[in-house]
Amino acid sequence: MLAILSNDLSAMNGQLKNKVLPLLIGLAIVYFLSPMFSRFGRLEAEPKYTLSGTLVRKGVNSFVVEGQRIAILGVKFPYADQSCTEDEEGLQDLNKQPVFSCLQRANQLSSDYLSATSARCEILFEVGQEKVGIANCFSGDTNIGSELILKGYAYAERSFTGGMYLPEEYWSRIKLRGLWQNYTIHPEDFRERKEELIKRIKEHRGKFPDPLETMKMIEELQRQGVLEKPSKQ
Repeated sequence: MLAILSNDLSAMNGQLKNKVLPLLIGLAIVYFLSPMFSRFGRLEAEPKYTLSGTLVRKGVNSFVVEGQRIAILGVKFPYADQSCTEDEEGLQDLNKQPVFSCLQRANQLSSDYLSATSARCEILFEVGQEKVGIANCFSGDTNIGSELILKGYAYAERSFTGGMYLPEEYWSRIKLRGLWQNYTIHPEDFRERKEELIKRIKEHRGKFPDPLETMKMIEELQRQGVLEKPSKQ
C-alpha cells in the first residue's frame, strides 16, 4: 500500500508534493509504530467461524451472508440522515446544488462491486442481542474492507479499530475516488457536529434567544442536513 503511494507521489507536481509528503511520512510512522493501528493483529485474529456467499446490504453498516447479519471490521458507511452535495459551495447555498443522501450514493457506488463479489467472511466475535458478527471479509486474496475504502465506497472506522484502514482512506481521498468526488465529511465528524448543534438547541430550550442567533442555528442545521430546508411553493 505504502509502495503504491510512494510511486504515485513521483508523478505529482512540486507544490502538491510539498503538501502531501509530510502527511504521508507522519501517517507511515503511525501506521508502523502505533498499537492503535495494529491492523495485522486484527486481520489475523483466529476466527470463530467462517461464512461464504454474496454480501447483501441490511441497514447502514451491516450485511447478510448465509442468513447471518455481519459488519465488516474497520468499515464505516454514511449515516442515513447524512447529506452530501457536489462540492462545498453547494452545502453553503442549497439553492445552487441539490443535496443528496450520502448513504444512497454509497449504496449505488458499491452495489455492482458487492453483487459480483463472492465473499469469505471470517467472524471474529458477535455483538448485541442480534449477535451481529464482526468480520474480516475476503474475495480470494483481496480484502473486501480495504477495497471498499480504496474505491471510496465507505470510510475508515476510527474509534473502535483505531483507524486500521486510514491509509486506504487517505489514498482514496487524495485521488478523489467514489464519495470523495463530492463534498462529504466522515460519518464520525458528521455525528459530532450534529450532537453539538442539538446540544446548542437544547441549551436554548425554554429561553428567549436572540432571533438572529436562532436563525443562524437553523441555517447551520440545514447545511449539515439535520433539518430539511423548506421547499419553495
